[in-house]
Amino acid sequence: MGGDGTLAFHSNRLMTLVHGKSLLSISFVLALALAAPLAAQKTDTVTLYNGNRITGEIKELDHAKLKYSTDDMGTIYIEWNKIARLTSRAYFEVELEDGLRFYGTFGEPSRDGIVLVVLTESTADTVDMALIVKITPIKATFWTRLDGNVDIGFT
Repeated sequence: MGGDGTLAFHSNRLMTLVHGKSLLSISFVLALALAAPLAAQKTDTVTLYNGNRITGEIKELDHAKLKYSTDDMGTIYIEWNKIARLTSRAYFEVELEDGLRFYGTFGEPSRDGIVLVVLTESTADTVDMALIVKITPIKATFWTRLDGNVDIGFT
């Protein structure tokens, strides 16, 4: 273009526009990423054989100890043989002592000592709690499965 600086003006305006949109996109992604943990609610329920009910979040079962996060008591470990019932809307992988695995949520069981693993809306399996050796949460949302990094550079 002419020597009057219009090309430089358009170039600077374009860089500002691109930079502004990139900054907006980055801000949006960060807001979503930071909001995801806040949206996670502690709505799982553990009922003990002594009648106590504890609301929180099932973190895992390993070595006969249930790792359970609560708002008021922090993270606690509950001996597996003290637990009568579990309920949760979150998805879990449940491993039995023979290696068999189930995937689903925990519905309300008909009696103590069993876990009702809800596989789909119309199918569920009852599992004797004494046979369960491991419970692992399954991260079901896009944002919790997302793992990586973002690198932005301008030249």
